[in-house]
Amino acid sequence: MANLGRPKPTYLRQALKPTKMNCAANLDQHTLQVHTGVVLHQEAVHAAELPRATLPTQMYCKSTRSLSAVSVRKRKLDYKSRNFSNDSRFSDQSWVESVLLFPTWRERDKLCWIFQKPRVTPDILITVTDQPRRKERARLWVHPVNERRQQQGAYHNLVQELALDSERHQRYFRMTPGQMDEILNIIGPDITRQHTNFRQPIEARQRLAVTLRYLATGETFSSLAFSYRLGERTVSQAVLQTCDAIVCHLKTSQLPKPTADTWRATARRFQEKFDFPHCLGALDGKHVNVFAPANSGSQFFNYKRAFSIVLMALVDADFKILAVQIGDYGRCSDGGVFANSALGRGLQNKTLDLPAPEFIPGAEDLGELPYVFVADAAFPLKTNLMRPYPGHNLSHAKKTFNYRLSRARNTVEDAFGILSSRWRVLLSRIMLEPHKVDKVVMATCILHNYLTQPSHQTGTETDRHITELNSVPAMGGNRGSNAAYEVRDTFARYFNSPVGSIARITE
Repeated sequence: MANLGRPKPTYLRQALKPTKMNCAANLDQHTLQVHTGVVLHQEAVHAAELPRATLPTQMYCKSTRSLSAVSVRKRKLDYKSRNFSNDSRFSDQSWVESVLLFPTWRERDKLCWIFQKPRVTPDILITVTDQPRRKERARLWVHPVNERRQQQGAYHNLVQELALDSERHQRYFRMTPGQMDEILNIIGPDITRQHTNFRQPIEARQRLAVTLRYLATGETFSSLAFSYRLGERTVSQAVLQTCDAIVCHLKTSQLPKPTADTWRATARRFQEKFDFPHCLGALDGKHVNVFAPANSGSQFFNYKRAFSIVLMALVDADFKILAVQIGDYGRCSDGGVFANSALGRGLQNKTLDLPAPEFIPGAEDLGELPYVFVADAAFPLKTNLMRPYPGHNLSHAKKTFNYRLSRARNTVEDAFGILSSRWRVLLSRIMLEPHKVDKVVMATCILHNYLTQPSHQTGTETDRHITELNSVPAMGGNRGSNAAYEVRDTFARYFNSPVGSIARITE
C-alpha cells in the first residue's frame, strides 16, 4: 500500500465554483474512503440525474446514510459495512471539495497506482470536508491602524521628540541627529519613493530610522511594524533597501582598500599603543547566528551547536575595521575562511601592497623583520601572520611573546564587542536568508567605522603586569614554514631584549 500521507498529484486537486445538489440518493455500490475522501462509482452520476459533462466539481451532500465503505487500514483493504450517519467525520451538511472524472483507462490506471488497487477505480472522486470553503478576506490597501501613523506612530511622535535631545537620540539610534542627517544626505535619493495619487510613500528619513532601530535592537519586523504603524512587508523592504544603499554609497569611504601608507600608519599606532612593532592589524572571526536556511543540511551548523555565518575582520589599533569577509558557512574554521578570503589570497599571492621588511629601531642586530598580522591559534603561521606559541611548559621568552601578541590581538576582540553592543542585531538570531544577512552585517561594519573615532589612549596598558597566561592548545593542520618560525623567534628575542622589553612575567 502506498503512503497515503504524501501530496496528491496535480490532477487530484481540481476545484471550481460550488453547486448544491443531492448526489447520494439510493446508492448501493461500494465506495472507497481514503482519509476524509469518498470515491463514488459511476452510478452516482445516474442517481444525481446529471449529464456527465455538466457534473460540477463541488457538490453539497445532504445525506450519506445508505453508503457502504471500504476503509484503508495498515496498508491493506478491509471491507466492512459502515453507517456514515454515525461517523463524526461526515455530517448531514458536508462540503464536497472537489470531483474529478476519469474518462480514460490511462487516468484510471493512475488512480489505481495511487490506491494500489488494480481496476476498481471509480469514475468520480469526491473529497469531503466538514466546513464550507471560506471566502478570501478582502485585502486592504492600508490597514486602518496604519492610517493613523502620523497621529500615533513612533516616528511622528517619539522620534521627533528625541531629535531635541541629542543624548537620548544617540541611545535610541546609536548616532546623533547630525550624523543621521549626514547619512541621509548620502543615501536619501536611493531610498526615496515616488509620490502617487493613491497614497503617500514612506519618507526616506523614516525608512532610515526604522533601519537603524532594527540594527540597534535586533527587533523583529513585526514588532517594528506595530511600533511605527507600518506594514510588515514595508518594514522588511525598507531595512534591506536601506542596507543596500549604505553598502553602495559608504563602503568606498569607510572600508577603502588599504594602501602602503595605510599599512604604515596602522603599524605606527600599534607601536604607540601596544609596543608591537611592524603590526598591520589583528585578525579574528565571529559567528553571527541565523535561523537554519532551508535545505542547507549541516553547512551552517557550527561547533557551538548553532546555525551561523562567519564574520572575519582585520582591525587596526583604534578598533576600526580594515578588511572584512562575510558569509562563509558556520561550519568552516577561521583558518579555512581566511585561506579562501580576499585577504588570505592576497597574502598568498603577495598582492596586498605590504611594506617591505625593515629594521626595528635599536634592534638592527636582529636583521630586517617583515610586517605581520597577529591572530590566535586557529590561524596558520606564516611569514606575515603571527600566532602564539602552543603548549604548556613554555620558556620565559615564548611566554613573553604570547603576552605581547595577545595584547595586540585583543583589539579585534574589543572591536567585535563594540560592534555587537552598538548593533545588537548581531547578538540575536537573524530571521533572514543568508544573502540578506550578509547585507545587514556589512551595513553594521560600515556604520561601525563611520561612528568609531580615533582613540585617545597613549599606551597606558604597557604598565600592566600579567601573572599568568592561559596555555595555547595545539590546533593542528597549521604548520608554518621554516621562515615563519624564524620570524616568530626573532620577534620573541626582540621582546626579551633590553630595547623591546616592557613587562616581565612572574613565573
